[in-house]
Amino acid sequence: MPRERPEDLIDTVANREDFLRFLDALVADWDIMLEREAEIASPFYSASAQGWENLETGHFLDAMRAWARDSTLPPEASWQLFAQLLRAGKSYE
Repeated sequence: MPRERPEDLIDTVANREDFLRFLDALVADWDIMLEREAEIASPFYSASAQGWENLETGHFLDAMRAWARDSTLPPEASWQLFAQLLRAGKSYE
């Protein structure tokens, strides 16, 4: 069975189970990035393997906050919104 990518799952997150499936895919994506970066490091000026821009916790959280501020968010939170926030932490600049 092919690996599920977080980018492919984000629009399907509607409940707790979907969110946990998305988190599993995001963690697997992180692990693959670490393996690939250990083999051949990406240039400093570009995203790392798997498209990860924010490799430090502080940068990840800052990207989540920036995306939340720059996006039009609904007044009520949803499981999909949580997934979108985490995805934004991965690559939003």
